[in-house]
Amino acid sequence: MVSSSTTPTTLDVTVTVLTAPFQIRGQARINMALQAFFNDTTRPTFSIFNANVLGVSVSNPAATMSQPEMIVHKRACHAIIVEGNPPAGSFSYPSTNVQLVAYTEQYAILGKYPIAADQRVTDFIELAQTPFIPVLEARIFGLFQGRPGLSTAASVALLHRSNILTYHRA
Repeated sequence: MVSSSTTPTTLDVTVTVLTAPFQIRGQARINMALQAFFNDTTRPTFSIFNANVLGVSVSNPAATMSQPEMIVHKRACHAIIVEGNPPAGSFSYPSTNVQLVAYTEQYAILGKYPIAADQRVTDFIELAQTPFIPVLEARIFGLFQGRPGLSTAASVALLHRSNILTYHRA
């Protein structure tokens, strides 16, 4: 009997993760489509390698640090910013985009939120089938006195729906 083994291709993708106390920028090692990787509920954490960490608030005593690996709980992510253009096939979206501003405890995220054509804007976050909601052409604003160097824009960002407190049309 011949045994064949296939190893999934691993891709290092530069991401910036926004949590309440930190912005963490580095490489996420992805072994499946990006959207599937972050929405995989069987893995509650992921690692960011070669991490540059910035305490987002000027009052945070952990101003900056570098770590070879930071382990991040997905539910702690307010937003995951995919830097540059995501690899082909990384995401699939509904065809309707609605311009909204969503608010988390620390951030306001303006952008185009893909919503199914038959879905009401008032329900789409609660009815989402995945933990992360994509935002296209995102602009990110801190709701605090932040440190210089915070990420403010992304072609694609993923918001953890449990951290969205309120939202409105832009």
